Amino acid sequence: LPIVVIEELGCSSSVYPGVLRRITRVFVVETGNSLDVLCDSLGVGFICDAQVIEVNDTQNPQFIDLLSDITLECDNTAAIELAFSNLPTFNDGCNSNVSLNTDSVIIDGACPQNYTVVKTFTVTDACGNISAPHEITITIEDTEAPTITLPTEGFQLECTEPLILEDPVVDDNCDLDMTWTEETIDSGDISTGDLMSTTTYIAMDDCGNISEAVSVVVHIVDTQDPFFSFFPPDTLLSCEQSGGFIPQTAIPADSCSEA
Repeated sequence: LPIVVIEELGCSSSVYPGVLRRITRVFVVETGNSLDVLCDSLGVGFICDAQVIEVNDTQNPQFIDLLSDITLECDNTAAIELAFSNLPTFNDGCNSNVSLNTDSVIIDGACPQNYTVVKTFTVTDACGNISAPHEITITIEDTEAPTITLPTEGFQLECTEPLILEDPVVDDNCDLDMTWTEETIDSGDISTGDLMSTTTYIAMDDCGNISEAVSVVVHIVDTQDPFFSFFPPDTLLSCEQSGGFIPQTAIPADSCSEA
């Protein structure tokens, strides 16, 4: 039987560049001839012949389980972290010394919460063979509208009191610096008891998602009786004075409307 020597070079040998594995098979024949000394360590009377087999790796690695494109809401942090950390599986038919290379490109969207990450994977083995690229797209977006919580939906207010409304609370799943707009419209009349002051709030986040409109309705009422701002005092006149007397007129007034 031949003597077999296997050298695992892994394509890293400077003596045998590009060789993954080198197999040497040495065949020994005993001749009995004292002049045959070609086999070291076997002494005289032997001749040797060697067969060298060089194994090269020209096969590219391949992906086994590919990743899929995915779209996620901006506040789904657990799923986003998983999508960024997921890796495809791969294999190489000849070489166990392979490395996965990842290149990521971030593409900004129309708002800070919207962006796209394009990840490109390639696999390289020790012999320099490179797989076909595997590309996936991870899209992060904000499609959820803000919400507005009002301190009250409405109340009744005496017409003499100032109308002061507390600010609403505005929340958004991804935008932390929310603002809102408000518009106040009065309807009805105080004299008929149906004067209403309606303040409507709307919020919009950075990505243009608009909340539902919510309103505070204040019913303004007048429960105070009219009064006289001036009433002439009682006057005692003699009959001689009554002819040229000009009576003073009382002045009516009301806190909320014309009397």
